[in-house]
Amino acid sequence: MRIAKSILASLLLSSLLLPCRAERELFFTVVGGNDSKTQYSVKKSELSEGGHLFFTLNGTFPAQPIEVRLIVKDKYGAPSFQKAKLSLNGLTITANQESMSVPAKIVSELLSRKQYFTLSIPSSIPPDATMSLIATTPGSVNAIASLDILVEGLRTPGREAYDINENFFLHVAPLRIGVYQSSTDDGSVTIDLQNVPQGNAGTLELIDLLGVTVHTQSLIGGTKVQIPARTVKRGLYFIRISIEDSPLYTGRILMGN
Repeated sequence: MRIAKSILASLLLSSLLLPCRAERELFFTVVGGNDSKTQYSVKKSELSEGGHLFFTLNGTFPAQPIEVRLIVKDKYGAPSFQKAKLSLNGLTITANQESMSVPAKIVSELLSRKQYFTLSIPSSIPPDATMSLIATTPGSVNAIASLDILVEGLRTPGREAYDINENFFLHVAPLRIGVYQSSTDDGSVTIDLQNVPQGNAGTLELIDLLGVTVHTQSLIGGTKVQIPARTVKRGLYFIRISIEDSPLYTGRILMGN
């Protein structure tokens, strides 16, 4: 009899807990898109003018503060450091960097379709990249909602491509960018831009494995530039080089002292 009562109590407790779990369902929804809760595919021609997608929240999650991140990864799963941005109610974050703190009031307005996220997608993102929206509660690393966005035809054909040796092309003209350890063997790096048209302005970014830009400097085509080892702590970094706002080189290198 005591065992039967125990089983009955357990079943009653389980039935009471089930609605609570259902009440906490949350997912991103593409405005005008399908009802998929985990993945969304769209063609570039279907994006709003300027390369925008609009999102809101759906589900039965209670209106409480959340943190939202935008992650962009290449086809190998490594962070891709293109300038995709996510905006909401005057706030803007960049992919793979800071998170967006969304107060409970705005969460409520998202759920009632009074507010929308705007995802700005630059054409320089590779067509095989995946953009992910991830929501967590403040202080937690566990996702309460996530959505992968796949966009076909992001890069204009013939505008930019690269071969397996990471020699990048701009406007069909091959431009070799030399990035190598300096002969001093102290962790410094040399950037060789002698094959880039002289005088063309560019930028170099060093990005750590967490996706944070730790160093930025200007570059000029037709020159060689050395990045001193003291610039960053010793470790593996991503290097991104752009000339006239067009990405020419992205690679990894060990540097620092």
